[in-house]
Amino acid sequence: MTEASDNAPSEEELPPDAKEEGAVATLTTTAVGAPPKEAPVPHSGHQHDLSPFGYVMIALGLCVLTALEVGLWYLEGNQTELFGWKLFSDGWIVFYLGVLALAKFIIVAGWYMHLAGDAPIFRRYFTVGGIGAFILFLIVLRALM
Repeated sequence: MTEASDNAPSEEELPPDAKEEGAVATLTTTAVGAPPKEAPVPHSGHQHDLSPFGYVMIALGLCVLTALEVGLWYLEGNQTELFGWKLFSDGWIVFYLGVLALAKFIIVAGWYMHLAGDAPIFRRYFTVGGIGAFILFLIVLRALM
């Protein structure tokens, strides 16, 4: 039986970037005699776009949006008019709350979940899933009415 160190790739078998000084080889073997495979690289090139101050500013913005939502919740419908339009009727309050909730969702998904800096395909998957969930919500809501 041979030892695992006998199966380690020689310098000629390593990729060119692994031969550089200070580079870490990303080749491992799963069993004795098994061909090498690429090992997962933790945090591979993932960069945080914002500084800690940026994250605090986003958190404060989310607090302001939440305060607006709470304030809208306590408004009495049909009391405020602007140029003859009832901007704070019950239906409009629900609409405003939905818009604020959507804005908060986009902010959290975009920056705290790092979708803003990910590949476009991930944003597309997330967007299609969100639209699908909203359509399903509308279907279920209509079925319950």
